[in-house]
Amino acid sequence: MVDENNDGTVDKAVESSGQPAYSLETGWNLVSFPLSPLNPDPNVVLSSIDTEYDSVWTYDPVAGWSVYMPDGTGNLDKIEQNRGYWIEMNQPGNLIIQRTESDPESILLKGEWNLIGFSSPEPLPIGSVVDPMPDGTCIYTYITEEGK
Repeated sequence: MVDENNDGTVDKAVESSGQPAYSLETGWNLVSFPLSPLNPDPNVVLSSIDTEYDSVWTYDPVAGWSVYMPDGTGNLDKIEQNRGYWIEMNQPGNLIIQRTESDPESILLKGEWNLIGFSSPEPLPIGSVVDPMPDGTCIYTYITEEGK
């Protein structure tokens, strides 16, 4: 989920057939999922865009970068709620997630950089995502249409 309007709120994904649908543009897209995928296998989660993406990346401050490629290679073995994912698209597409309800959970921030999402399908002020906001904390968003 991304602050697409650059207005200080994180915007809700578009719904399609009762399942969350993420409209992805050509190039890099930063997404997270407020609900757990029904089947976390990247091949299953990414099946609606299987010919339209080149790679999917996530970052954990302990494990480092993980990647999943369309041919099934890479070290990313599951797509999880509350994580941030960079999806590199070779053409526009709609990522449709078969998901299950899950309870909101706290996310333990580790070390310096964390690539996370949050468990709300509704827009929220960015400042309410981390409460309390520790001194020196920076939250960055990415606006696909602007490439920044």
